[in-house]
Amino acid sequence: MLPQLYDVVTNYQPDLIFSDGEWEKPSSFWNSTDFLAWLYNDSPVKDTIVVNDRWGSETRSQDGGYWTAEYSGSVWWRHKWEENSGIDVHSYGLNRNSQVGNYSTPEGLVHLLIRTVAYGGNLLLDIGPSHDGTILPVMQERLLQVGQWLKVNGEAIYNTQPWMVRSERGSKETGTIFYTENKSLNAVYAHITNIPSDYKIVLQVPAPSSSTVITLLGDNTPLKYTYNPSVGITITLPGLSPGYPCNYAWVLKLTSVITIPQLEPIQNFWNQKVTDNALCQNETTIEKLEMQQYSAVRIEGLISKSQLPGTVPLSLYYSSTNQDYASTTASTFNATYDYIGLQGYVYTSQAVGMVPIDLYWSAQRKDYYLVGSPESLADAKQNGYVLAGRQGYAYPGPDYANTCVEVYCP
Repeated sequence: MLPQLYDVVTNYQPDLIFSDGEWEKPSSFWNSTDFLAWLYNDSPVKDTIVVNDRWGSETRSQDGGYWTAEYSGSVWWRHKWEENSGIDVHSYGLNRNSQVGNYSTPEGLVHLLIRTVAYGGNLLLDIGPSHDGTILPVMQERLLQVGQWLKVNGEAIYNTQPWMVRSERGSKETGTIFYTENKSLNAVYAHITNIPSDYKIVLQVPAPSSSTVITLLGDNTPLKYTYNPSVGITITLPGLSPGYPCNYAWVLKLTSVITIPQLEPIQNFWNQKVTDNALCQNETTIEKLEMQQYSAVRIEGLISKSQLPGTVPLSLYYSSTNQDYASTTASTFNATYDYIGLQGYVYTSQAVGMVPIDLYWSAQRKDYYLVGSPESLADAKQNGYVLAGRQGYAYPGPDYANTCVEVYCP
């Protein structure tokens, strides 16, 4: 393929190259590094080209201008990324043996789009045309259905960015609620994937200001709402007839909400070799852990980068005796643990929508485990960890029902 790649770049000067099929051999086998060195130093597109992360069996989610997930639900916080999915969930190309159940539903595609954008990703949605370029009617229908949804709700997708809190766990009826933001419009968008039977939506994290107006995209009538700091914003939706103002998901637009301070994720890392959990936010510490063969597993919560009223510092310690990292808010810690560095600040009291951050301990593993997500709590209890003490509270991280952040599950 290299001669063809050189030819395409030289004669057509593309903006982006999506490489694929790399997984069986390392980049040295494919001579990828030679091509990429030419691409970025001597090619006619050296100053503008963008490439993905598929250049060898060792390069996915490690190298490349942007990283790619494929049917995995993975997301990345600190790196440009893209979700790659086909409308046919079993094939990128045309599969004439596919049955109707193999094709994603319009609801599933809209929800995938919302989740991807809320977490800062780009969605590449593949169709499988026939040899003459014909698109199957079922795929045409799916594209048109997603397009119809975007006609109503595109404002909450295009020209937006992730909000400081990407999602929150709603009620059993509403499920996960996703957020996007348009700063130029001073608007936050709450994406609702299920409407409760009483037509009341509770948003735990946003706090309204005196000038906040809430509307449903597709219907500009201001909605009635109440606010209780211990509950959140309760919004009463109008009775929605089927298809009005859209199908599959509904978007609430909130203007002039109170700004949440800048938040950063505290990530849980794991080292299988020494059976040690380590939780940190500081990028220098993260690089150190990765050099020690720790792999990121998930985000436990979102904490403040600066000290605000009602917050306390969260610091990382290390014990060479136990080969164990531990994060805690304690000003003095176990004598065998040495101070490594400040990671951020957690809240001392729980506001609505926040999650508790607890420190667990395993005497068998000699391992401290800082827990914020339900998945880590279940993991700690299953492996015999016991509660050592509550450290504080944080805003919730991503919803982990179908994902493992940073892609490296142990």
